[in-house]
Amino acid sequence: MPTDHYLRLMNDYCCIWPLWDSLGGTDGKHLGLTEELEHDIRKWQEHFEAHFHYETGWSSAQTAAEYERRGRDLLPRLSAELPDHFVELDLWPVNGGKVRG
Repeated sequence: MPTDHYLRLMNDYCCIWPLWDSLGGTDGKHLGLTEELEHDIRKWQEHFEAHFHYETGWSSAQTAAEYERRGRDLLPRLSAELPDHFVELDLWPVNGGKVRG
């Protein structure tokens, strides 16, 4: 698959849009995602920013679990809207692992 069809759904500090392609962070505007999915992706990033600290980790086990649940919910939705892309979910803040969609 061409590298321009690769996307990683991954949060990072001070990142407004948690989508990354083979060149780095992308705003995703060219992808044509539904407004609902864009909204939910932004909310997932906001949850990360509000509850994860780089030195201390998650504010609670519940917020970490909610973060993981939301990410796992977003992966198949993003994959369905972009069937010609290889999409992976990077949950490094909870387990350091990647999930393929």
